[in-house]
Formats: sequence, C-alpha cells, structure tokens
Amino acid sequence: MEDNDKVIIYFTKFANFLRKHANADNKWFYKAAPYSKLAEAITAMGATKLTSSKQIDVKGIGKKTKEKVDEFLSTGKVQEYEDLRIELEGDGTGGGEEGGGGGANKEGGAGAAIPVNKDAAMAMNFL
Repeated sequence: MEDNDKVIIYFTKFANFLRKHANADNKWFYKAAPYSKLAEAITAMGATKLTSSKQIDVKGIGKKTKEKVDEFLSTGKVQEYEDLRIELEGDGTGGGEEGGGGGANKEGGAGAAIPVNKDAAMAMNFL
C-alpha cells in the first residue's frame, strides 16, 4: 500500500466515523467534510508523495485539519480520532457504547465517502 493511501484511508475512516456518531449536539456531520475533502485532495495528488500539510492548498481544509495531517504523518495516527473511537466504540475488548450512535448519513447520501481507488477501498475492509 502506498503512503498516500494510508493517509487517504485514515482520514476517510475519520470522516465516516464522525458521520456515524453525529447528532444535533455535537454537529460532527459537518466536521467530517474537511476530512473527506482532504482525502479527495490527496487522491488528486496522484504519485506525488504527501510529506507535509503545506502541500495541500484546498478551500475548506483549514489550519486545524492540516495540523492533524502533520500529526498523522509524524505519528501514524490522530489522537483526537483515537480517543473518540475508544470513547464511543471501545478499545476492541468488548467495551464502548452499546448500539452505536444513530448515523446521520446513509450510503449514497450527501457527503458519502467515495472510495479513492480499488486497492484503497479494499484495504479499508481490513483496517
């Protein structure tokens, strides 16, 4: 798997996670949009390897999102996402919120994630 594909998959999963757990109180559905745009922008880079958020100049991707890109590039994760994932879905040991949080977005709805390429879409099934 290419380095850019790892970034694309991670931020696509982050966006989908926020949509899944969105509600009127946290407004995460709207916070997911920059991560989806980010995945699309990195996909559009083609073979150019992403090494810094400074390579991304797309309307709708702001300073905080770019900070998360740099965090991922240096650590392989975004702590905010990891903390939310554990809080809402558990750490994989059976804990977490039961029943999930009603998803605000269904497949094919507005803001639905678009698989970036065949390999990346397939890899998402294994993460």
